[in-house]
Amino acid sequence: SKARTLVMDTGTGAYELARYAAFGKLTQVKPHHYGPLKQEFQGLIHRAYDFDKNVLWIHRLKPEWADSVSADGTKESVKTNRLERAGYSDMGFEVQANVRLGKEVDKKRKVHFKATILDCRLNQGLDGEELVDEMCSFPFFASLVFGNDPSEWE
Repeated sequence: SKARTLVMDTGTGAYELARYAAFGKLTQVKPHHYGPLKQEFQGLIHRAYDFDKNVLWIHRLKPEWADSVSADGTKESVKTNRLERAGYSDMGFEVQANVRLGKEVDKKRKVHFKATILDCRLNQGLDGEELVDEMCSFPFFASLVFGNDPSEWE
């Protein structure tokens, strides 16, 4: 097709669907059963590299939990006040770039969109960069990665 970009919205849902297809349920599945499913899902991601297309995987976020030891010495899980990607845990290792999207409302109630480049395998100098408002677009991001004009990505 002439389409240049495929958007998977959401990758979290796609992985849950794959889990349900593999196990017939989403809970009470032992960790050692996930090996073949993870290999198959990884293959799906890698298959996209065979085509001259951009594939964007959008994921939901969930609260991050960490183990802690309470004052009485018992182990407990506590929220860290950070968010992490929900779904396929190795997604961040399989893709060319990880970008976290967000929006903020300022004191004047104006909405601002933000994209934080967590890491970019193709241009590591972009790691940590923040794109705000009109810069928060795929054409602008791609032009930073490849050093060309954003209009070439529209």
